[in-house]
Amino acid sequence: MPLDTCRSFLPQDLVKEAEAKQAEIETSNAVFCSAAKCSLLIPAKNINAGTGTCPTCEQQTCTTCKGAKHEGLCPENVNDKLVKGIADRAGWQQCSKCKHYVQLDVGCFHIR
Repeated sequence: MPLDTCRSFLPQDLVKEAEAKQAEIETSNAVFCSAAKCSLLIPAKNINAGTGTCPTCEQQTCTTCKGAKHEGLCPENVNDKLVKGIADRAGWQQCSKCKHYVQLDVGCFHIR
């Protein structure tokens, strides 16, 4: 039954809940807040550079793995897995600050 046909007979809070559920259903590849106590839909306008920010609790969520925001490559991203595999085979290391892969040219084996 379309919501518009019965909107006037329903309590306002139920209408808001139904509209929120409709938005969830209509959103492809939906991202939900990674905070277990929240888990609300993160609107597309709150997603930037692979991170969604919940408008309710401000928890940041990775849009690839749907877990809490993390630094560096996402372990669930297929392309990131391929790059990590190449880096491991080539003996590259990841800088702890900028997260770029580096290859030892000369000097010691310590990365800061």
